Amino acid sequence: MLIPTFITFQKEVFNKLSDKEKSVLFFWSLLDPSSWEETEETDHLPNPLRGRRRVLNILKNKSLTFKKSIKKYKDFDKKFIWNEFLTNYLLTEQLQKEIKKEKLKVLLYKNLRQTTFPDFKLRKELEIIPIEIKGMIACSNLKDRIKDEVIENIKKNKKGDEKYKTFLLILLFPLCLKENYFRINQLVEGYYVYEELVNLHTKIKCNVLCQCISEKYNDKYSLSYLSKRIRKVIYGI
Repeated sequence: MLIPTFITFQKEVFNKLSDKEKSVLFFWSLLDPSSWEETEETDHLPNPLRGRRRVLNILKNKSLTFKKSIKKYKDFDKKFIWNEFLTNYLLTEQLQKEIKKEKLKVLLYKNLRQTTFPDFKLRKELEIIPIEIKGMIACSNLKDRIKDEVIENIKKNKKGDEKYKTFLLILLFPLCLKENYFRINQLVEGYYVYEELVNLHTKIKCNVLCQCISEKYNDKYSLSYLSKRIRKVIYGI
């Protein structure tokens, strides 16, 4: 199945989105139902059919290209919404706008036509900084995920052509309790211990960003706020 290109998403979808619509898309892009076996209790999880419907309606209403793809491909939701593409498209374009706004002389490297490691890269002067995003539904096996999906991939890259000095790992929590976002956001700060774990095993400086993500637009738990935090971590402004 041919996924609509990032350029198509940029021109036909993103530039037409309200903050509320961005929040809906980003929230649901982090909630892959196929990974819900990670948690034994599913009663508290949102209805994936409702999420699928909301996301597809937004995409169809914004773009004729997406409307045709959704109609043509039965598994469009699995391939696009819950297979990193929507997450990466949204954050990449939001970051580009954030970078341009600050007039930073940087280049955003995109590898968005396939699911690879890392999700994408930023360039700061001559340094290439890889960025990997993890949507967290349950954290019982997080240590193993970090070892298998992050540390091992960094080691593979170190043996190849790309050698990184720093790395940014983003842990996003879309299932924070609605009435306790602030308190939950404080609790997830504890996951910064993974900076030391990645550094210990790879000898690369790792920065970790943790953030709750809300389906209902809230400035501090939004896509735009996350992009501002990434800009500050990497470029210091």
